[in-house]
Amino acid sequence: MLSVTKIICALAIFQMLQVKDRVRSLQTQSVDSCYQQQSMACKMWDYTNMDCSKRYLRCIPRILTHNDEITLLDLSSNKIRFISNGAFHGHQKLTTTLKLSVNVTSYLEDNTFSGLYNLLTLNFKENYIFYIQANVFSSLHKLQHLDISYNNISSLHDKAFTGLHDLRTLRLGGNHISLSDKTFSTLITLKYLELTSLDAIPGFPFQNLTSLETLLVRWRNISSLNGTSLRGLENLDSLHLSFKTVSGDITGNPLAPLASLHKLHIHDTLYDCDSIGNIFIGLHRLQHLDISVGGSCPEIKFCSSYEEDWNPLTSRS
Repeated sequence: MLSVTKIICALAIFQMLQVKDRVRSLQTQSVDSCYQQQSMACKMWDYTNMDCSKRYLRCIPRILTHNDEITLLDLSSNKIRFISNGAFHGHQKLTTTLKLSVNVTSYLEDNTFSGLYNLLTLNFKENYIFYIQANVFSSLHKLQHLDISYNNISSLHDKAFTGLHDLRTLRLGGNHISLSDKTFSTLITLKYLELTSLDAIPGFPFQNLTSLETLLVRWRNISSLNGTSLRGLENLDSLHLSFKTVSGDITGNPLAPLASLHKLHIHDTLYDCDSIGNIFIGLHRLQHLDISVGGSCPEIKFCSSYEEDWNPLTSRS
């Protein structure tokens, strides 16, 4: 015969389990309510383009699960904090663009975008992502354009871009990112790369970007640019450089590896001719030189016209 104590304990456990089930039910109802209240917020255009922008959405509308004909989906400028696993599963026809910019998402799971096998463009700029873990984009085999600029990204897993076999454009501007030799190791088709707020670069993070044609990069300090910083970019055609601060000189012929460079833009940097002269050594194919500086720099007129000593335009082949 069961003692009174055991009976009381059993009842307590039973009540606790009921409370847990009730909490789960309330959570589910909350999510369902989110879906139900927001499903009607989206509008269809041309039967395949869905506009869900600026609707104060807090989650991905469930209406998406009932429409597999969407080719363009705009979820920008909302209040989306999380994207549930498999939220886009079954949308193989979402082939053109997915816009999730200007939301409040801070974390992406490794299967966030599963099912979007044919997507070409993903815009995730101006969110609060602080870290890109491995295989987040691994299911996006046909993706060509990825914008994750102006988040809070400080670190990228070495396999963050695994699976992006056809990526052409990558925008990472507005993030203070630390790079490694493996950060871009799989992006052999990349043609356009935008980076900002870089410190000194360890190793050779650009060594596998053999298809890269345009690089926009902002170093935090001019002295961090050295003779090995851009190794691997022999086919680069256009380079946009700027520096947040200037302390120390540029040394080691930093642009010498850029044998195919035709266009060079140097922006928002205070310097004089003596401190920047080494940057032009070896640029024999340069055809376009654009130098603009922030603040006052009386030497710039002199530098722009004084071709005899350092202007690469006089020695291009």
